[in-house]
Amino acid sequence: MKRSILLFALVLGIISCRFSRPLLSIQDRKWKESIDSLKEKVTYRHHIYPCFRTGIAIGGYTIAKTYNANNKLIEKSIYKKSDAFMMDGNVRSFLKQIYYDTLGHKTKIRYRIHQNYGRGGSTEMDTTVIVRR
Repeated sequence: MKRSILLFALVLGIISCRFSRPLLSIQDRKWKESIDSLKEKVTYRHHIYPCFRTGIAIGGYTIAKTYNANNKLIEKSIYKKSDAFMMDGNVRSFLKQIYYDTLGHKTKIRYRIHQNYGRGGSTEMDTTVIVRR
């Protein structure tokens, strides 16, 4: 029984770094900012997780939520980096931005994947999906 639970946790830890929000993650820090000119508030939560994409590494992702002056959610973005503390090399970053209207319905979703090679890099995918109601 213990062996099967340990095997399940190991497999889950290995494949969960492939998801947009990994299952095995630890919240690292949380902070808030305010944009005075637009009267908007932004809350950030940063998480770290084990990443097995190119070996054993630590990945990181940040969830940012932007609220307008009426305290309504207008944008949510998830930025995930496969090797969190590496600035160059084989690093892949994912960005998912979800925009909301004043009633709280999704209006569009933007997906972006950027791949670094050494000190240079390229955008692998940049797509915007318009959500119809």
